[in-house]
Amino acid sequence: MKKYLYAIVLLAVATASCANEVRYTSKEIEGYPPEIRERIQRGEVDFLMTFDQVRYSWGAPSDIKMLPPAADGRERIQWIYRKQAVFTSTLTFEDGKLVEISSNEPYLKRK
Repeated sequence: MKKYLYAIVLLAVATASCANEVRYTSKEIEGYPPEIRERIQRGEVDFLMTFDQVRYSWGAPSDIKMLPPAADGRERIQWIYRKQAVFTSTLTFEDGKLVEISSNEPYLKRK
């Protein structure tokens, strides 16, 4: 019985995380390359996306952390997304570009 309850909860969480909210207007993303616009429209993130592109795709982060600069002096910032108090995705930006993605979410929309 516990297995079924666990499966139902997992399915509900996964379904809720797939909800597609529009966080932008078509005018806001019209200047981006077609592949970036498509990722934003699908709620996906990918490496080298900018802060604005990620925000349009995933919305505002739950937390933002300033990290020590990279060895070469580049600015480093982490955006942390929390969902249903279970899943956490951490995106690391260097000089405003997404360079690292880590998550415990099973259906992370990255690529």
